[in-house]
Amino acid sequence: MRKALLRQRLGWGLKQALLVLILVLLGCLASAATSFFLRISPAVHDYICDAPETATDTFPRLLLHRSGSPHDHRCAWEAALGKLTPGNADPRNTDIARRVEVSEDKRGRVRVRLSATVQADSTLAGKTRRGDAADDVQSFVDAIWGVQLFSKRLPEWKLPEYSSGEASDKAVITVTGTVRARPGTAELYAGGPMVLKMTLSSMQLRAIDTNWLITAQGPHMLTAKTLMPNDRISVTMARAGASASKHSDSDGLFTQGLSGMSQDAKRAADVLTAVGWALLSAAGWCALLLAARAGVLDLLGVGAELRRLVRITGAVLLVHVTVLVAPWISESVESAGTAVAGQGFQDAANQSLGWEIAGDPPVPGSLVLVVTATLVMLPRMVKRLAHDDAPAQEPPAGDGAALRPRSPWRAVLLVLAAATALVAAALTVPELVRLQPDYAADDYRDPGIVAYLLPVLLSVALACISAVAAAVAYSARWRIQLSSLLWASAFAPLLAVAAAMHAEGGLLPFLVRWSGPLLAGTIAVLATGWIAWWVVARSHLSATALILLAPMAAALAVAWNRAEENVPPGWWDLFELTQRLDAVLGLVVVAAVTWALHAWGQRPVTRAVPLRGHRALGILLTFTMGTGSFALLARPSPIAVGAVALTVWFLFPYGQIRRAAIVLTQTVGERTEAIMHSTRSGAARRALPSLRKSAREKITESTRSYTNAQRQLNAVERMSFDARLSRGNDDLSARELAFGALTGDTPWKRAMNTSRMAALIGAPWTLLSLAGAAVSIRAHSSYPALTILTEVLLILMTWVGFGLLYGYFFPLLRGETGLAKALWTYAVMLVPPILQAVTSRDPSHWSSWTDTLLYAFQALAFTMTLGLQADASVLVANRMRPARLSDIHNLGSITAWWSSVAVALATGMAAAIVLGVQPFLLDVFPQAPHAPAPPASSEGR
Repeated sequence: MRKALLRQRLGWGLKQALLVLILVLLGCLASAATSFFLRISPAVHDYICDAPETATDTFPRLLLHRSGSPHDHRCAWEAALGKLTPGNADPRNTDIARRVEVSEDKRGRVRVRLSATVQADSTLAGKTRRGDAADDVQSFVDAIWGVQLFSKRLPEWKLPEYSSGEASDKAVITVTGTVRARPGTAELYAGGPMVLKMTLSSMQLRAIDTNWLITAQGPHMLTAKTLMPNDRISVTMARAGASASKHSDSDGLFTQGLSGMSQDAKRAADVLTAVGWALLSAAGWCALLLAARAGVLDLLGVGAELRRLVRITGAVLLVHVTVLVAPWISESVESAGTAVAGQGFQDAANQSLGWEIAGDPPVPGSLVLVVTATLVMLPRMVKRLAHDDAPAQEPPAGDGAALRPRSPWRAVLLVLAAATALVAAALTVPELVRLQPDYAADDYRDPGIVAYLLPVLLSVALACISAVAAAVAYSARWRIQLSSLLWASAFAPLLAVAAAMHAEGGLLPFLVRWSGPLLAGTIAVLATGWIAWWVVARSHLSATALILLAPMAAALAVAWNRAEENVPPGWWDLFELTQRLDAVLGLVVVAAVTWALHAWGQRPVTRAVPLRGHRALGILLTFTMGTGSFALLARPSPIAVGAVALTVWFLFPYGQIRRAAIVLTQTVGERTEAIMHSTRSGAARRALPSLRKSAREKITESTRSYTNAQRQLNAVERMSFDARLSRGNDDLSARELAFGALTGDTPWKRAMNTSRMAALIGAPWTLLSLAGAAVSIRAHSSYPALTILTEVLLILMTWVGFGLLYGYFFPLLRGETGLAKALWTYAVMLVPPILQAVTSRDPSHWSSWTDTLLYAFQALAFTMTLGLQADASVLVANRMRPARLSDIHNLGSITAWWSSVAVALATGMAAAIVLGVQPFLLDVFPQAPHAPAPPASSEGR
C-alpha cells in the first residue's frame, strides 16, 4: 500500500514538473512574439537639428523631435562641433583628432576606447569640462565619433574623461565602454576623420567591407583610417579556431541546416538548464509545496495556516522561476531571432511593410513581459492574496460581514483600460513611422492599416498563448487566472512600444527615458514590501502607507552603483532588481513557515498520527535548511541536493515515531525514574575502573577475598548497563526515555529554547560573518539596501534556523540523547559542503577546502554544544547539576567537545589575523560549479 502511494505521488510530481516545462515553453513563445513585434516595429531615428517645427506636429513628434530645445543633447553637441568645423569648410580639415581603439579586457569583453584631441579653449572642450555629457553619453559619442555597433549592440559607456596639460593648448576627451564579445559583425560609422585600431585575441577577423584606408591587417588585428564623415567599415568576426565552410552549395545548405538545428538545440538546452537551476535553488520550497498539495501534510490538520502557507509558497515559486528563467529566454530567443532576421529579411520587411524596421530590438521581449507582469499582474496577485485570507464561501472572522460580491462595473473598467492601452499602442506605431526621415521618399509608401493592426496582432497572439497557459494551469490546479493573463496581453504592445522609445538614448530627457523601468521597479518593491508586511505582521498596509512608502521604494529600485561606475541605468537592470527581490521573497516564505510552526506547535503532540505529520514536515524543512534553498540565493549542485535528501531521510527514521510517542506520553514520575537509572548507570560505569583497581590491590594484600571482590564488581557492572524500562507493550532504553524529549511540553517551547541557545552559541561566527558580508557588499552592490537585507538576514538565520528545527522536531530525530541527535544533525550540515568540495572543478580548489574545513569545525562545535546543553537542561529540570553530564556521556565525548571548540576558535582567530574577515563570509550552502550566468546589463540600453 505504501509503495503504491509513493509511486502515485512520484508520478504526480513528475506531471507537475512536465507542466512547468510546458509553461516555460509558452513563455518562450510569448517572448518570441514580443521580440518579433519589436524587431519589425518602426526604427526610431535621430532627428535633424535644423528641421523646422510645424504646427501640425503631433505629440509623439514634439516629444521625440523638439528641434532647438535646450534638452536636445545631440543638437547641442552638433552646434559645438559646428564651431570647430564650419559647414562650408572641407570636412578633412578640422581641429579635432578622433581615435577608436577596440581591445579585450580581462573578463573577455570587448573594450572600446574613444579619444578626441581638441582645442582646450573650444566650446566642445568647455561643455565636456562642465560635465554636460553626463546627461546623455550616447548622444555625445554619436555626435563626435559616430556609431559603433558590435553584433548590433551598442557599448555601455562610462562618463567622459577630460584632461589637458598646463602648458598645452590641447585637451584630450576620452570615453570608455564595454560590450559582450560575440561572433557577428562590427560596424563603425565615422563621425569625421578618424583612426581605428582593433585587436581581439579571441576573435578572428575574416571579412572587411569598407572604403576606409586599411593600413595594417592580421587574423586578430586591424588598423584603418578615414578622412570623410559617415564612412562605414564592417568587420565580420568569428571565434578564434573556428574554420570556414569548404563544402559545395548543396553541402553548405545541408551543413547550415544541421548547424541551425545544433544552435536551436543548444538554446533549448540553455533554457532547460535555467529551469533546472531555478528549481534546484528552490528545491526545499518546491518539495514543501508538492507535499502539501499531495496531502502529505494533512496529518497536521487542514486549516488556515496550511492554506496560507501553500498560497504564499506557490506565489513565490511562480515569481522565482519567472525571474530566473526570463533572462535566459531573452538570450535564447534573441539569438535565434538574430540568426533568422538577417539583412535579407530586413530588406524584404522594409519593402513589404512600408517602413524601416528596427531590425534588432532595443530590449528583449521577455523583459517587456516581465515589466508587463510587474505593472499589471503583480498588483492583482497581491490583492488576490489579501482577499484569500478568509476561507472560501465564509465571512471573515470577527467582523460579521459577508464577502462583498464583485461589482459588474469593475469588469467594465478593466475592459476599458485594456482597450485604451491597445488603442494607444495602435496609434503610436504609425506616428513612429511618420517620424522616419525616409518616410516621404518614393520607395516608402504610407503604412496604412498595417501599422495600426501590428499591436492588435501581438495582443491576439499573446491572448492565445495566455489561454493555453491558463488551461495548463487549470489542469495542474494552479491558481493562475485567465482574466489577468488576458489583461496583461492588452498592455504588452503599449509597454513594448514605450520600452523601444525609451531605450533610444538621447531622444528623451533622462527622467522621462527611464520612467518606465523606475515605475516597474517601484511597483515591484512596493508589492514585495506589502507581501512581507502581510506575512510578518499579519495585517494589510493601507493605501496611505503605500503612497508614503513610494519614494523609498523608488530609491530602492535605483541601481546606485551605476553612478560609481559612470554608467547610466538601463532596462536590463530590472533583471537584477527582480532577482534581488526574489531573495527577499524567499525570506518571506521563511516568515510564513515560522508562523505556521508557531500555530502547529502550540499544543502537545504525543499521538502517533500527528507525529507522522510532524516527521514529514521535519524532513521537508530540514532538507530546505540543509540545501540552503530557504533564501533562494544558493545554487546547490544536484549531488549536494541528493546527499542532503538522503541524510535527512536517515535523520528522521520512521520507527522513531513510535519511540517518540512513548517518550512524550511518560508521566513525570516515569521520566524521573528513567533519569535516575541513567545517572546511576553512568556513575557506576565511571566508578568501575577505580573499583577494579582497588579490588586487585585488596586481593593482593589479602584484605578481601577474591569471591567477595568479584561479587561486588559484578553488581556494579550490572548497574552500569543501560537498563531497558517497560512502557506499556514496549521496552526502551533508560537513556532514551530520560533524554529523548527536551524540557517543554510543546514543540514551539522546545524550539524557542534551542533557538535562543543556538543564537548564543553561534554569535561569534555570526559577528565575523557579518563583518565579511560588509566587506563583500561594499565591493559590489547594485542595490545595497536590498543586498544588506538579504545577506544579513541569511547570516543571522543560519545558526538560529538549525537550532529552531533541532528543538521543534527533537523527539523525532535519530538518537537516544541530545548529543547523539545533534551529531546526526551535524551530518546534515556537513555532507553538502564536503561533497561540493570533492566534486568541485573550480580552479580555486584549495580555497574551497579551506572554507569547508573552517565551517566543519564551527558546525561541530555548534552541534556538540547544542546537544550537551539539551541534555544538561533535562538534568537541571530534575534538580541535578550539569556536571552529571559525565555520568551520561563518557569522557571521550566531553573531550571531543572541548577539542572542537578549541579548534574552531583557533582556526577562526588564525583566519582573522592572516586573511582578515573575508573568509568568514562562508559558502555554507554550496554553489554549483560553472553555473550559467544571466545576460549582463550592458547588453541592452
